[in-house]
Amino acid sequence: MKALILTHPIGTNYGGILQCYALQTVLKKKGYDVEIINLKPHTPIYKRVLKDLISFLGGSRYVNAKYSNMYHFVRKNFILTNVFYSGEEIRKYIKKNDFDVVFVGSDQVWKKEFAVKYGYTYFLDFVPVDVKKVAYAVSLGTNSWKYDKLQTEKIKKYVSSYKGFSVRESDAVEVCKNNLEIIPTHVLDPTMLLDTSDYTSLLSSRPTSKKYIFVYWLWNKEQINKTVSEIKRKTDYEIIELSMLEGTNFMSVEDWISHIKYAEIVITDSFHGCVFSLLFNKTVSYVFSNHIFDNRRASLFSMFDIDSKKIFSEKDEEYKKINALLEKYRKVSNAFIDDALN
Repeated sequence: MKALILTHPIGTNYGGILQCYALQTVLKKKGYDVEIINLKPHTPIYKRVLKDLISFLGGSRYVNAKYSNMYHFVRKNFILTNVFYSGEEIRKYIKKNDFDVVFVGSDQVWKKEFAVKYGYTYFLDFVPVDVKKVAYAVSLGTNSWKYDKLQTEKIKKYVSSYKGFSVRESDAVEVCKNNLEIIPTHVLDPTMLLDTSDYTSLLSSRPTSKKYIFVYWLWNKEQINKTVSEIKRKTDYEIIELSMLEGTNFMSVEDWISHIKYAEIVITDSFHGCVFSLLFNKTVSYVFSNHIFDNRRASLFSMFDIDSKKIFSEKDEEYKKINALLEKYRKVSNAFIDDALN
């Protein structure tokens, strides 16, 4: 059995890479051979040739140098298709290679500003009628419907033929119900389908022998610094900081997971920073960024009945409740996938 996954272009975001890795892992455990669709925005042929030439001459090594450690994980753990620039190219590939199912998700693949650049490809308009279509944990990137009337009618048509349709944020259930006239299943982000033991093989060595605070932030530098200062006054822990906004040479995916795993405290304004802190039962401080993406974490906290205004630890009774809820949601999410595949 063979499956394709269509997600964000992977290679420059820890959460984006790991959510794809997790969904791939789940499908492999269910007996599927999995490939990741390597989709690029439509590009004139002369620009494609120029880009290929620059890559051949070694230019890409310099253009994307700060992401090189992330790319290593992608090259090691994924089978990427050849580059496609249109849904029609993918359709031909599916027919030629007899794929059984195409998944779209997770992450913000249905955020309008992103999706419209590809026409309706991210709504699986290219999939042949005899191939199953599944949306797993798709995110709108907001808590409201942004598509216009014509776009909405086309999306409704494509979604109506899905074998399974699920969303990651709780508010997206009602939004999709009101605009697409179909009620999606609310499921976990793919990264949470895997147990911590599934990530053990990816761990690198502990970054320092000292106790440390891992600070991973995307947006709100001012609030992050305030939170770090408050916690630092109460501990003598070393500070290890990673900023996706200001970084110039990002650590590997394996190192990123390990930095969370071995930290005494995690401070983050990242959705997947929150997710992996929960998975590893970390003492954690969540910093809201006042950014539109915060509805993602609001949904996550609501699912696990978390008070985001306090710091809690792995010794807290709260993690017993969170871990029990996690097992419950895993059953629901895996049942959704099984139903969609059958």
